[in-house]
Amino acid sequence: MSVGTVSNVLTGQRPVREATRVAVEAAIDALGYVPDVTAQALIGRRGRAVPAVGVQAPRLWCVGYVCSDDIAQVHRTPQRGERMMADTIIRRLGGRAANVAVTAAGLGVPMELAVELLSVVGHDAESDWAIATLASRRVAMAPESRFDRASLSRAIIVLQRDGLRTILNEPLQVAPDALEAVIVRAMATTTRFAIFVQGEQVSRLAATIAAAPCRAHFVTQVSGADAAADPEGWRSHLGLFGLAILNEEAAAVLYGIPSDEADLLDRVARRAAAHCPIVALTLGAGGAALFLNGTLAARRPAPQVRAVDETGAGDGFAGAFLASWLYRHPPDRALDHGIAAGARAVRHLGAQEHGTRAADILAAAPEPNLDANNHAWLAPTMPGKIASAKPLELGLDRR
Repeated sequence: MSVGTVSNVLTGQRPVREATRVAVEAAIDALGYVPDVTAQALIGRRGRAVPAVGVQAPRLWCVGYVCSDDIAQVHRTPQRGERMMADTIIRRLGGRAANVAVTAAGLGVPMELAVELLSVVGHDAESDWAIATLASRRVAMAPESRFDRASLSRAIIVLQRDGLRTILNEPLQVAPDALEAVIVRAMATTTRFAIFVQGEQVSRLAATIAAAPCRAHFVTQVSGADAAADPEGWRSHLGLFGLAILNEEAAAVLYGIPSDEADLLDRVARRAAAHCPIVALTLGAGGAALFLNGTLAARRPAPQVRAVDETGAGDGFAGAFLASWLYRHPPDRALDHGIAAGARAVRHLGAQEHGTRAADILAAAPEPNLDANNHAWLAPTMPGKIASAKPLELGLDRR
């Protein structure tokens, strides 16, 4: 194969055939190849333009982490005070908001999005590497992200052979005035748009979101760790958003440990959806569910796959699900798209390495169930309102 083909597999810059990707990844495993991050950082200093998208493509802003992930592959997570040898330690670009942005931007036609990331980076070589890598993956870095005394955040990921992981992040906080600048740009757009805010960022940005004239366009993703940090706060924070994505750990923290799935779905329907009109609930290997105005609108299973790295599963789901929402696909179809992207993500080492394209998730999703609920959740078209066949009754215009 050519150097360019191998590079495309490593960077996700251009799509490659699945058989080609599998062959390259097998060679990487056999040779023990690890990319040289220092060389990548030097290349990043040359800069890279983000590929253009159509002027009518929906827009997505992602707010939160971009970082370098140091991934240590181990047989099992070490116990306290224990010293062990890792199978390998490699570096990848990661961060929840960046992972969502890369998944959404990488889909391409016919689900093409213009995607911008608001984070915190510096003027150092590793920040340049991150910005260049994101550009190669069709994600622009918001100009408000650069700071003279900042540097690229880091994360340490201890990854077991069964795909389970432990993550340690450096603190990173987006400034409220930077989000205000993004809101101004979003309000000036003439196409559908959404602003995704990573869960860790919401507490400090809550007042800015509450004052925004486009609240229905705001989306968040809540993990178990986010919810555990401030359960009471999060129960009220959900009311700031037009759409919220919860995982089952977050739902258990916020609304109590359920006795079974039926109990879990009932708790989310009665309590989470009482605050937020559109709620997606991810269930890991069990799939996902979607609630509209407190009613279960769709429940979809997930395919059985062998997990290599679960780090980016939820982010892959969120990126594809939001793209499908912005393109006004029916609810069950959007769940299928998110589930397909999440299933592809766990089969690759690193949260951004799956290279999912629109063709991959469209082929994986069966024909939608065309019932009345499918028309009650359309993505916002005008600031502060969601277009639908019947009005959403939970106050998307609440300040």
